[in-house]
Amino acid sequence: MSLFAEALREGFNAARNAEIAKKEIDSVFDELNDEVAKETGNRVYIERVASFFERLPVSLNDKKHVQKKGESPSEGAIVVVDRLSKTTRRLEIAEFSMDSAGYPFRISWDKQTYFCEDKVALVNWLADLLRDPTVGRMLGQLVRGVQKTLNLIP
Repeated sequence: MSLFAEALREGFNAARNAEIAKKEIDSVFDELNDEVAKETGNRVYIERVASFFERLPVSLNDKKHVQKKGESPSEGAIVVVDRLSKTTRRLEIAEFSMDSAGYPFRISWDKQTYFCEDKVALVNWLADLLRDPTVGRMLGQLVRGVQKTLNLIP
């Protein structure tokens, strides 16, 4: 087999594996949101939003680089969104970037960057993000309206 044919097959496999990894990452964020919704009375959710530069086309005539609706961004911010706010309040709690293969997925907050090589690491670092006192304070500000009902905030 020629070197190029082998490389082409490896590229096909890499693309297939990348799609699987990206779907797995999306499923982790779906699970995170299911649990956050339960704990906050469906008040807040967490989403990944594209960085400003990722949302811009390379030129005014080049629309192919603009993120498509429903497509997960490869870098940007992890934000907490208040579902009940009339202005759709968003608070940034971390930054992230995702390799073209899905993993490693990098999460940065509090001047630290954490590398997630697989689903287990991603779940653990996202849990640590939620444990962070600054993030807890931000989430507390958003759910204060349901504080008495859920007894989330002392």
